[in-house]
Amino acid sequence: LEAPFRKQSAVARNWELVILARRFVLLAAYTFIEDPFWQEVALTISCMAILAMHLGVAPFRRPWEQQLESASFRDRAAHLQYDAALGSLC
Repeated sequence: LEAPFRKQSAVARNWELVILARRFVLLAAYTFIEDPFWQEVALTISCMAILAMHLGVAPFRRPWEQQLESASFRDRAAHLQYDAALGSLC
């Protein structure tokens, strides 16, 4: 489980738990918030918080893994913001 993560940081060593927790948070926001607008707002804020945490900790050993994960959350947050903006116009 620890193969892709850096060995120096205690936070990076426990990053697998963070990955599980962030999946739970995103799933809970998606499942339990019924209003589509507030659902997208909650998911956007969650993705931005996860991205900030990810950039602050930098848990991966290889730079390309770090960049790929960062790009994934950045694009996900941008997509959610775009959808929320379109939804508020309709």
